[in-house]
Amino acid sequence: MIIAGCDLSKNSPGIVKLILDDKTLDIIDVQSLGFTSVKKNEQAGIIFYKKTEFNFDQDQFIRIENCIFDFLKDVTHIALEDYAYGGSGNITDLAEFCGYIKLKQFLDGKKIRVYDIPSIKIFGTGKGNSDKLSMYQYFVKHQGAKPNISTMPPVTKGSGVSPTSDIVDAFWIASFLQLELKLRRGLVKLMSLDEEKIKLFNRVTKHQPQNVLVTDFIEKR
Repeated sequence: MIIAGCDLSKNSPGIVKLILDDKTLDIIDVQSLGFTSVKKNEQAGIIFYKKTEFNFDQDQFIRIENCIFDFLKDVTHIALEDYAYGGSGNITDLAEFCGYIKLKQFLDGKKIRVYDIPSIKIFGTGKGNSDKLSMYQYFVKHQGAKPNISTMPPVTKGSGVSPTSDIVDAFWIASFLQLELKLRRGLVKLMSLDEEKIKLFNRVTKHQPQNVLVTDFIEKR
């Protein structure tokens, strides 16, 4: 089984694929994809583009989405970060881009899960108000298979740095999905998890009134 976590943004989305053992759902391999408009950050798995290449935002959306679509073509399940409903900035551009990605993946037959932002932060660090520096620090301390970010810019501030923070967040999203799938298959028992993760899988919000384990995946039927 191959699953993916997606940290979507208009300019620098991050995607992490987890190749899992079909029986245990343990990680066999990890692959990642990121984007940058800073030439020096270009490397294997990080695609460089010039913003001046595009006449319209839609041109940029299509270019980036084509790369993401190719990267996710062998994936069965994907998880995404939900919108920051109380956020500021140009939310409409982000919504248009994320909606475009989700619709293409939906039509391609992927099973889609959306996690709210505090839940992803709790999963990664145990705290729902963690910043990107904390997410990075916990990633660095994490023992086990994970993307190699050693050649990417280090994260030194709470607002993060692309493409590193994008890959880190996508990894936590993918790992969240991996644990959910293990719980659904009975490979892990909910009561065997630590207190924060038990609360996490029982968590409800205004926009997600049912906990994740009783919520269906979004999928084409």
